[in-house]
Amino acid sequence: MRLASAALLLALGACATPPVAPAELSASVRQYRSDAPLRMLSVTTTNSGDSPLVVERVQLLARGFVAVPSAPVDVVLPPGDRVDVPVAYGAARCGDPLPGETDAARMVLRRDGEPAQEVLVRLSAEGGLLPRLRASECALAAVRAVVDLSLGESWVRRGDRLDGSLVLTRRSGDEPVRVLEAGGHIVFTVRGSLPAALGPGTERVEVPLSVTPTRCDGHALSQNSRGAVFPFVVAVGDGAAVQTPALAGPSLQSQLQELARDVCRV
Repeated sequence: MRLASAALLLALGACATPPVAPAELSASVRQYRSDAPLRMLSVTTTNSGDSPLVVERVQLLARGFVAVPSAPVDVVLPPGDRVDVPVAYGAARCGDPLPGETDAARMVLRRDGEPAQEVLVRLSAEGGLLPRLRASECALAAVRAVVDLSLGESWVRRGDRLDGSLVLTRRSGDEPVRVLEAGGHIVFTVRGSLPAALGPGTERVEVPLSVTPTRCDGHALSQNSRGAVFPFVVAVGDGAAVQTPALAGPSLQSQLQELARDVCRV
């Protein structure tokens, strides 16, 4: 049976264009907050037919993103129901989108008593999630090509806060770089000497910051693994402002966790 299944998948992979999914299947794509750091999406698939289907493999084929290999799943699509099928997505394509392509999910489907079949399930464009994700990632890539944002290595605790710095290091070009404000964080509030600038001809700037826990509820603290990422709103030259993350290193992460425990008394 395993050899037969493997032969089937090889044969399916050799097909350049799988058949379009049966009419009873429709799909759209969404992203939950917890999926974003994992580069995962959900293909919300509706089975309007009369019999259940099982999704055995799935792959996202999107014009704006590099395709990653298909992954095994085991998701039942009951008749008359809508189910999320998890799928990974690759790096954004920041050049011109590939012409003539339609965003779709390549799925291997199986009905009871029938062999598996590979199909293309076209994705509804409603909501525009994929173009928004691509635009956001390409804007961030353009900022990162010019400047690197990092959190300084030396942080000192003073009461209920940590004092340190945001470091801007130029990577290319000579355009001015402005850090307009600190973005939101689920546990900590960031204050500092903002807005700040990395001017033309300047290679490196340190911006004083302080970090204070301001949410101690259970939901916020349960998400504190995200404490390693602090977003800042950055603009290069006359370009649009882009939310750009700065990552905390292991030492700062430990300090942040200890600070949150002490201030929140957990």
